[in-house]
Amino acid sequence: MSAELNDLRMSSARLDSEAKDATITLDAYKDRVSELQKDMDEQKTHIDALRTAQGREKEEEKERRKQEMLSEMMSKMDMVRAI
Repeated sequence: MSAELNDLRMSSARLDSEAKDATITLDAYKDRVSELQKDMDEQKTHIDALRTAQGREKEEEKERRKQEMLSEMMSKMDMVRAI
């Protein structure tokens, strides 16, 4: 009976130790997930900023081409008037 009690105590101590280890591991995983989530959010923000900049550049290029075409048309009109 005493041997069984000692075995149960050792098993209980082992299970307590394993539970603590599992808790520590789980906490480490939670911290890592949190870090990865933060990194992912930063990357999403960066991607959004790049997309915004790209859209702005496209609009600027479109406006520049529009201005060039307008200037070309005006110069042609000036040539026609000069004739």
